[in-house]
Amino acid sequence: MSELTIDLDLVERLQNWTPRPNDNVAVDAVEAVALEGEVGIELRWTQGSVGSAQRRFTLIMTVHELLNLGYGGVDPVDWAAGSLTLAVEEPHAETHPGVREVFRSLP
Repeated sequence: MSELTIDLDLVERLQNWTPRPNDNVAVDAVEAVALEGEVGIELRWTQGSVGSAQRRFTLIMTVHELLNLGYGGVDPVDWAAGSLTLAVEEPHAETHPGVREVFRSLP
């Protein structure tokens, strides 16, 4: 499976993914990108809770970087999709109020 095929499959899975109701997160955008000459993924999401400001985040990394964090014996697309949705679901502190925090690797 090529990195481009994996990338496009991840984009489709994340576009169709629905967070759990009580997580109070939303995927704003996900798309395949060219990053430093390689196939990559950009994932933007928003977190919030009742009575607090919305916190905005972006993860951008190459598919190669993402897959190198995985473990052998596991379907790479399943592992990567699970890791990306976990990154969206996990609470993250906002570094500067009103500023989108950008991650260059899984948070």
